[in-house]
Amino acid sequence: MFYITAHINGRPIRFLVDTGASVVVLSMRDAQSAQLVDGPIHYDSVMRTVNGNARAATTSIGQLEVAGRALAGVDAAIVDRGIDVSLMGQAALARLASLSIEGDQLTLQ
Repeated sequence: MFYITAHINGRPIRFLVDTGASVVVLSMRDAQSAQLVDGPIHYDSVMRTVNGNARAATTSIGQLEVAGRALAGVDAAIVDRGIDVSLMGQAALARLASLSIEGDQLTLQ
C-alpha cells in the first residue's frame, strides 16, 4: 500500500493510492477539513467500501495538488462512513504524467 499527502484547496489530506478506484473518495472528516462541505449533503449514490456499503455524494474538487501538479475539476465522492483514509483514484491519477511502482517505491509525476 502506498500513501501520499495531497492538498485540496490548500489543505493537506492523506490518501491511500488506489489505482482500482475510478474517482477520488473522501472521508467526511477530510471533506470537511478541505472545506468541501458547508451545509447539508445530498447523497446521490452508494459505494462499496472495505467496510461495507456507504452513502456517497458526488462532487468536483476545485483544486487538487498532487505530485507537484495542480489539477482542477477532479471528480470525487464524499462518503458518510466506511473508510478511515481517503482514496486517490483514477480521476486524479490518470491526469498525472506517470505513475510507476518498483518494489516498495511509488513514483508519481
